[in-house]
Amino acid sequence: MSLPAFMNRTSKLYWLLGLLCVQPVEFWDRLRNFIEGRYERIRPERAQHQPIRMETLAILLRQVVDWDLEGALQETAMRQIERQVCLLNSSSNGNRPFDPLHSADLTLARFCYAVCRTLSPNTVIETGVAYGVTTSFVLQALTQNQRGRLWSIDLPPLCPLPDQSVGLFVPQELKIKWHLERGITRRHLPGLLSRLRTVDMFIHDSLHTRSNMTWEFETVWPHLRPGGVLIADDVQGQPAFEEFVARKNPLFSATVIEANKDAAFGVALKGP
Repeated sequence: MSLPAFMNRTSKLYWLLGLLCVQPVEFWDRLRNFIEGRYERIRPERAQHQPIRMETLAILLRQVVDWDLEGALQETAMRQIERQVCLLNSSSNGNRPFDPLHSADLTLARFCYAVCRTLSPNTVIETGVAYGVTTSFVLQALTQNQRGRLWSIDLPPLCPLPDQSVGLFVPQELKIKWHLERGITRRHLPGLLSRLRTVDMFIHDSLHTRSNMTWEFETVWPHLRPGGVLIADDVQGQPAFEEFVARKNPLFSATVIEANKDAAFGVALKGP
């Protein structure tokens, strides 16, 4: 192990232990997430689904629900937010608290923008923010729609000034439509759903373990309105998404190849 990597892990352990006295609930939440993630690395279970390309997904959704995703993907507003996010990503220094793999692939971000423009949702929930790539695209779409709000849940990284890292790429002018709750989804999602009652669009991008993904999908699905959409990033790591789809039999489902990283995201549309 290199010295910088060792020092980084030591620093994170130091900050984690520091939470034990001042924020014990967050300490135990983080420890639970760590143990859950490590357990699944020891016992990996790969998903069996065959992902499709974004172009194929757009064609299928046009056939099934008459969504014109291609039109939304050509909008000037989407190209503007993509340029802005890419510029911030390239100009920020490499010593960042979030691993680069935690940032959403642009394939997922573009799809979320297009769905948001097509569906015109009132209520969008996102679990996992990191620097706010997907967050920015969704907020841009909501702004174009002139309706709707985004509620996000995220646990900041273990680092100095952690809250300043979450949503770092989100333009200030878009934040008027954004509500961010700090912590893990198991602690915040039930209360948020109780307050909002109905969800039009849900995006999972938090802890990608079979247990957590299954819990989030099952918790949100009863609140997702008919015709609403569930989107889940990094479904290739284990079978949580395909098992969920088999149980719920949605109107439409697919897994989609992400262009710039070895990953796939899942899509499930709730029927009437």
